[in-house]
Amino acid sequence: MKELSHELEQRNSFYLALQNSNAIDLRDKRGKVLNMSLVLCGLICSLLRGRDGSLCSLHRGMKQKQSALCSTLGIEYEPVVSRSHLPVLLKKVDFNALGDLVFEHFGVDLGSDDKTWLALDGKELRGSILLGYTRGEAIVQVVRHEDRKVHRQLYYNGSKQSERPVVDKALKCDILARQKLSFDALHFTPSVLGRIAQASGIYLGGLKGNQSEVFTDMEQASKRLKASFELYSKEKGHGREETRHYKAIHIKGEYFDKRWNEAAFETLIQVKRTRLENKRAKYSEETSYYMSNEKVTTQEQADGLFNAVRTHWAIETNNHIRDVSFKEDALKSIKNEVALTTSVLRTLVTNILKFINPKNIVAQLDDFAENFNELTAFLQKVNFL
Repeated sequence: MKELSHELEQRNSFYLALQNSNAIDLRDKRGKVLNMSLVLCGLICSLLRGRDGSLCSLHRGMKQKQSALCSTLGIEYEPVVSRSHLPVLLKKVDFNALGDLVFEHFGVDLGSDDKTWLALDGKELRGSILLGYTRGEAIVQVVRHEDRKVHRQLYYNGSKQSERPVVDKALKCDILARQKLSFDALHFTPSVLGRIAQASGIYLGGLKGNQSEVFTDMEQASKRLKASFELYSKEKGHGREETRHYKAIHIKGEYFDKRWNEAAFETLIQVKRTRLENKRAKYSEETSYYMSNEKVTTQEQADGLFNAVRTHWAIETNNHIRDVSFKEDALKSIKNEVALTTSVLRTLVTNILKFINPKNIVAQLDDFAENFNELTAFLQKVNFL
C-alpha cells in the first residue's frame, strides 16, 4: 500500500464521531438502542470490499466480516442487523448530519487564503427512480479540480425540484463563493455569476444556447477580436488523437444587457477540439465557449483558465467511478432516504481512497475483499477507526 498523504489533521477517529452523533442514536419500536455506528461501519467496509450494487450484496458483505470487525473495534460480537431491517434503519439516518461528519473529517479545507478550483457537478441516483417516474433523487457535489475530492454534497428530488436553486443556496456560503468555481451552462445565470463576482470569487462558466443572446454575441466576438493568449495541446491514446486550441479573449469593453452588470465579465475562452478515431477513421470537430470574471494579463493566468476548462470535465471521472466501480445506479430501493444515505457513504469511501490514489480502484477493492486486515489497517491509517 502506498504511503498516505499527511493531509489528515489530528482529531478523534471518524468512527468515534459516529458513536457520539445524535443523528444516528436510533432506537427500535421496543426502545432498544441500536448500534448504528457499527451498522454504518459495516456498510462502509462492504463498499470498500466491492460489495456495492444491491442491499443484499452489501448485507452479505457485512455478515461475512462482522466478527472480524467487532474484534478490530475491540467490542463484544453483535449480530448483524437483518436484511429486511437494514433499509428501515438507513431510512432513519439524518443523511445531512452524516454528511457534515464526513466532510468535517475527510472533506476539503477551504480555510486558507488561497483560492481553490472547485467544480459544481450534479448526478442523478438512478436506483431511486420509482416505477412510473422518470426522475429520482439527485446529488450536487462540489469537487476539487486538483484531486477530484468532494468538498460538499447537496441533495434534491429531480421530479419535484431543480438543480439551480440548490446551487444558488450553496453559494450563499461566502467561503464557497470566494473560491474559483467552474460549472456547466445550466448555472450560467446572472444570480450565480453575480454572487461569485461580488464575493471576490472567480468563476468559469460554460456558455451555450440557453443564453442565446450572450452566446451569439460571444461567438461573433471570437471572430472579431484578437486573442490575447493562446495554447495548443495534442494527445494520443485509446486509439484516438485529440487536438485542442485554446484562446483567451479580452471582452470587458463589449456590450452586455444590464442584468449581467454584477457578473463583471472579463475573459472569453474559446476551445476548438478536433478528434480523430484511428480505427474508424472518424473525424469530429467542436467549438466550446466559457466566460470568466478573471482578468487575464499573463500567459500563466491564461494557462490557469485553460487548465480549469480541462480539469472541470475530468471530474466526470468521479461519476464513472461511482457508477462502474461501485455500481451506485444499480442499488435500488423504494425508500429514497436509503439512496441518499448510501450516497453519502460512497462519497466518504471515494474521498478516503484519495489518500492512496490507487491506479485501479476495482483492483484495490478486490485486495481489500481478499485481505480484511489490509482494509482495517488502511482505515486506521486514515484515522477512520
